[in-house]
Amino acid sequence: MLRNNWYVITGGNSTGKSTLVDELAAMGYNTIPEAARTIIDQAVENGIDVEELRKDEEKFQIDVARLKQELEAAADPNELTFFDRGMQDTLAYYEYYGYKQTPWMNEL
Repeated sequence: MLRNNWYVITGGNSTGKSTLVDELAAMGYNTIPEAARTIIDQAVENGIDVEELRKDEEKFQIDVARLKQELEAAADPNELTFFDRGMQDTLAYYEYYGYKQTPWMNEL
């Protein structure tokens, strides 16, 4: 079994996950921001509004999953790290929307 020192903060929308992760970061803990929020913030900085970004929801969810995969691959498994949402959240959204998981997702 793969072991790491990571904790995923998960839960419903607007329940304080990001606020908690921000507070943990302020206390000096290593944190990883929510991938979806990162993608949305980058799009808005580039003049793309959320509605346009999410016009193709399946592509958006794939982009979120890929960013999460990159963030996890770059994180040190030995360092105490708090993630704002995790891959299980993305896979749950896939199921919710009725999207078929791509083969690389099945390996996560």
